[in-house]
Amino acid sequence: MRTTPPVSTAPPQPAAAADAQPAGPALSATGLDKHFARKNAVRNATFSVPRGHIFGFLGPNGAGKTTVLRLVLGLLRPDSGKIRVLGLDPVRKPREVRLRTGYVSQLHSLYGDLTVDENLRFFGRLYGLAGGKLNERVAEQKERFRLKEHRGPAAGLGTGVQRRTALACALLHRPDLLILDEPTSGMDSLGRRDFWTFLGGLTADGTTIVITTHHLEEADGCDSLGLMLDGEVRFQGTPAELKARYAGPVLAVSCEPWEVGFAALREAYGASLFGTCSHIDGLAATRADVEAVLAGISVRLLGVEERPPSMEDAFLRATMGKSSDEK
Repeated sequence: MRTTPPVSTAPPQPAAAADAQPAGPALSATGLDKHFARKNAVRNATFSVPRGHIFGFLGPNGAGKTTVLRLVLGLLRPDSGKIRVLGLDPVRKPREVRLRTGYVSQLHSLYGDLTVDENLRFFGRLYGLAGGKLNERVAEQKERFRLKEHRGPAAGLGTGVQRRTALACALLHRPDLLILDEPTSGMDSLGRRDFWTFLGGLTADGTTIVITTHHLEEADGCDSLGLMLDGEVRFQGTPAELKARYAGPVLAVSCEPWEVGFAALREAYGASLFGTCSHIDGLAATRADVEAVLAGISVRLLGVEERPPSMEDAFLRATMGKSSDEK
């Protein structure tokens, strides 16, 4: 949580006007590379985000997702490759890009000793809003995000309220592109559901959204996905296409005692545990294989159900470097 904001002596610039939307994607990158002292954080990354879509970046920690977002915003310079954000080059025109984008970082993007109202007004001025327009936008965002009753310092607010306030700050200037880095981290399931309902309303109004998330069930709410592994974009397509490429059917195994059965199935086929049920990649084993393993350790099989793959199944298989055509 930040402390007192720095004082800027630069005169406020007018907020970007809602220009006519040019043709082409909202965001694109070609051959993007970024190297740090001991790591190639982004390697030859290429992807494209259509206007008005929710685009989800998936990948394990350290895959390069946050670095890509910082490159997109012009906060970092790429070593090579090309980025276009709403038709603009963020290296040559970083301020123009930032005036047309909203950003909520992975960490809380608020000043803890300021109230909700003070945070909104501070960020509004950074985006060039002032006077009656600033008052109008602040009131609009307080109403939209149910923030009117919260008057204390942001540091004392609950996680959900802090996240809503950060999003309100990012939307004050009505950006064409909204970039969210782990925005639902720390929210409960009801808060995350409400949050995604709101995102759907934004895209209906034409806003493009790029989001990273560790909640894999949220990825099903995206129009398209990019999967990052070791700094590379290994896949881009719809959630259904990701599942088709990286996951086959799942065998849900119930047995007694489940602890002993799970340990054996994990060792034999890399099973994962959901409650007391063992899930096995249906491309790695058959029902007969499961029966044989459990019979060999005198564990009683209660049932085997074949289920369609979840996003988590696809993600785990992708991070292991396998696709659904590998038996």
